[in-house]
Amino acid sequence: MNSQSSRRRLTEVFLDGGDQIQPKKVELLLSPTTKENTNSDENSKVTTKKKLSACDRDANELRSQLEPLSTPQLRKRLHRTFDIRFDDDGDEGAYDRDNIMQQLLRCYGSRDNSDKNGHPIPVRTVRYEHGVPLDPTLLKELLDEMELIRWPRTTRERPKILAQGYIILQRPPPSTPATICDHETPTKANNNKAKREAEKLERFSGIWNKALRAIESVDKEFARQFTALAVTKNFKGSPHIDTLNIAPFYGLSLGGFANGGGKLCVECSATCVAEIDTRGKFAKVDGRFCHWVSDYEGTRYSLIYYVTHGKVVPQTTAIFKPPCIDAAGNEEERKNYRQIDWDPPPVFVP
Repeated sequence: MNSQSSRRRLTEVFLDGGDQIQPKKVELLLSPTTKENTNSDENSKVTTKKKLSACDRDANELRSQLEPLSTPQLRKRLHRTFDIRFDDDGDEGAYDRDNIMQQLLRCYGSRDNSDKNGHPIPVRTVRYEHGVPLDPTLLKELLDEMELIRWPRTTRERPKILAQGYIILQRPPPSTPATICDHETPTKANNNKAKREAEKLERFSGIWNKALRAIESVDKEFARQFTALAVTKNFKGSPHIDTLNIAPFYGLSLGGFANGGGKLCVECSATCVAEIDTRGKFAKVDGRFCHWVSDYEGTRYSLIYYVTHGKVVPQTTAIFKPPCIDAAGNEEERKNYRQIDWDPPPVFVP
């Protein structure tokens, strides 16, 4: 979805034994911008950090989780959450991103914040969620198919995220059946791009067909609407916003990664982050909110079903309670899921 950038990266990725990503930290200067401050008697230099790509961000740091936000969004957050405004005419730092970010981080760092009426402002909290469980038989079929994939030795399809493998499969055009059979000749591939996408879809028809069955078992309506499928191996951290998405997405993770890690994290509001357990479970999330994957050990695969064209679905909440599917998971999981008293997160405010 994103073109190759010419940025210099802090993290170089090396494959160790073919299964694990080994980050190697490299000391690089990211071309800081230096500007002179001539409004004081003594000359001082202010160094502004270059905005890092998602793959270079440490998802455990608050700054990294805020970096995907635009400068106007950071200004709004300072105003709405911490009641700090800028004098656009008299304040030199009113539009300086690094200055705004530093003020925002200081506000988050103080636990004694209060609004103009003296009411305490809550610190950033975490809510723990889990998706709807997938049928174990289908889950095993998906995992087996994932382990058979011959992963490309490049992530050029999504170069700004950190992953060992990343494959994007575009949905066939309406005149083509959604399920692709081996040796099936695609129809109406009228240009080179369409032909390449059709050939690619046929090459990965095994995972496409099983992924389609999986999403149909959870949300039949969305199964007819999603326009592309991202198939990933060892997606790490990478706080980002899916700027091309026009609707929420569904995500599922699977593999032998350790329990407790590999959560899908998404910012629900300025003061709340949701950590969602998607291991063997489908979660519905709006990728137009900042999101990332928490640390984990082992091999983690994921399927992301998303929408980039068609009717735009307005942003409402960052996470959703998936529909309760009686056919999903085992009986105990289904019973527990139906009894969840789910509290919706705040509604998006533009």
